[in-house]
Formats: sequence, C-alpha cells, structure tokens
Amino acid sequence: MRPTGLAIWAHRGSHGGRRLENTLPAFEQALREGADGIELDVRASADGVSLVVHDLTLSRLGGDAVPVDARSAAATCAVRLAGGATVPRLGEVLALVAGQVPVNVELKSVAAAWPAARALRPIDDVIVSSFLPEALAAFAAVAPWVPRALLTERTAPAAPPWGALRALGCVAWHAWFPTLTASEVRAATARGYAVRAYTVRHVGHARALAAMGVAGAFVDQPGAMKRRLG
Repeated sequence: MRPTGLAIWAHRGSHGGRRLENTLPAFEQALREGADGIELDVRASADGVSLVVHDLTLSRLGGDAVPVDARSAAATCAVRLAGGATVPRLGEVLALVAGQVPVNVELKSVAAAWPAARALRPIDDVIVSSFLPEALAAFAAVAPWVPRALLTERTAPAAPPWGALRALGCVAWHAWFPTLTASEVRAATARGYAVRAYTVRHVGHARALAAMGVAGAFVDQPGAMKRRLG
C-alpha cells in the first residue's frame, strides 16, 4: 500500500515492450515490482477451462484468429504468441501468486463464470469483477462467498450504479477513472463499497484519485507507478 493509501494493482500483470499482458512473465514481473494486487481477464475454452486472456482471439498478441471459446484449452495454450509467450490457465496464475497479493478476476463473458469458480480454491484471495451484470449473477449463483465488483464505463451525466451494485451483492465498484468524482467516491464509501479505478497511466491522475479516497488503481506498470508516487 502506498503512503497515499492508494493500492496499486497490476492491470493484466506488468507488461509493455516484449512482455505481453495476461501472461505468466507479466504476473511474475508484477510480483517483483511489489504490486499490491494483480488484475487479469478470463474466458472459457470450448471444454470449460478458465483461460487468462482478454480478447476473444489471440490476433492482437501475435497468435491466430480462432476464437478462444471455439477450441480446447490445450489447443489455445499451445499457440505461441509474440516473443514465445503462451496463454495461461487461471489455476496456473493462482498457483504462481499463492496468496502473496489479492487477485482480481474479470469475467469477459457469462460462460466464463462457472470455469472461473471451479478454478478457485478456498485459500485464494480473489475478487471477481465484470462489466456484465449477468456474468456476475451467474458467478454468484455458483460461488456466492467470493466477493464481487461491478465494472463500469459511464458517460456523463450517468448516475452511479447503486441499484446494480446492491442487486448483485457487490462489495466494490471498479470505474473508468475519468468518470469518477470525489462526491461519488464519498457516497460509495458511505454505502460500504470500495472504489477502484482503471486504467491509470499518469502519476497526476493517481494522486488525484488518492485525494478523492479511491481505494486502488489498476496500472500497466506497477513498479514505475509506485516509484513516481514515492
């Protein structure tokens, strides 16, 4: 935790240059840099395995254009991405982290809910998030004890999602940082929700969020952000 009180979470690990997002090297680097938490994305393979990948295909990462949900986990994990990286299973990442820091698991689809729940162990320090209320509801139906967060990307003057947060039993609100105001953060905190902001790339924005009372920021390079914050 920083002196500012703002926890720095590694957004898809610590990545950039030759180190690809959502890969074991990115998560290993995030731990070395002292990240306060790790954020990752999951999708379900055709055979119901939770895979750590953001996009529906691997094209952007130097792989192929076959949808992740259209083939087996083994087939997807065998694809070599740029620099030789591969897609990890959620269980591999959780074993790597092994309780060192909390992990934010973002569900990219409703289908990802059950495989993600099946990969979790009672000892895992995990919060599950999604932009999709239906994905959070599906996850809550099978693993109601795991804390949940709603992700939002609002456009002004949309109101805070108090009703959705309450209906989904969330403990946190994860918001796109430019949409947050100090009054909203205070209101969320008063309602018992931790507020975290994504994706923060400039130290000035991080300082402003800390001043608002935001609990955490998702950043691409946690070590560099922590050094700048001091």
